[in-house]
Amino acid sequence: MSNACVCECQNSHGIGDTIEDGVRWGRGLTALRPGILKLEKGRLSLVSDGREVFGVAVPASRLFSWPWYGMNTSFRVRLGEQKYSVSFMPPGARGSRYQAALNTGARWKKAIEGEAHADRGRRSWIGKVSIATWLLWILLAFMGAVIGLALLASPGGGPLTRVSGGMIMVLSLVRAWMRIRDFRRLAKPRSV
Repeated sequence: MSNACVCECQNSHGIGDTIEDGVRWGRGLTALRPGILKLEKGRLSLVSDGREVFGVAVPASRLFSWPWYGMNTSFRVRLGEQKYSVSFMPPGARGSRYQAALNTGARWKKAIEGEAHADRGRRSWIGKVSIATWLLWILLAFMGAVIGLALLASPGGGPLTRVSGGMIMVLSLVRAWMRIRDFRRLAKPRSV
């Protein structure tokens, strides 16, 4: 499932723009089938297995519901008696894929509601929480390195204690380096 945005716009997405993303969808509460959600010229459509599942003009707020527990990664569409569940979250998503699904959902919600959205749909508080989380992981890795160094330098410790301390210190420093590298990637401004 691709979460790449295909855009014909410059800075923001609104009803007149074209955006397209890979989703999972289903009837009722399940969203298991892969599909492509597309918003083009004020028309939202879902295509799966080469056929259009639904197409609807937007904005039509009475047709859409965004459940709180989905945190903008999923929505439901009610067309007559038929209910469809659409999710931007790929199966087993964690870390950056989870964050990308949150951002994609927020962007789509604004686009479906007909609003231009600031910051490419990214909710600003999520970015701050994400940065704080990465910094805490880096701090935790350095704390592990200090504990390893304390075991390594322990005068009363035997050879096993020193080897364990050295391994803990090296592994913690490697983990800190990996977290810093990932944080730098996360903090880089993305081009639109």
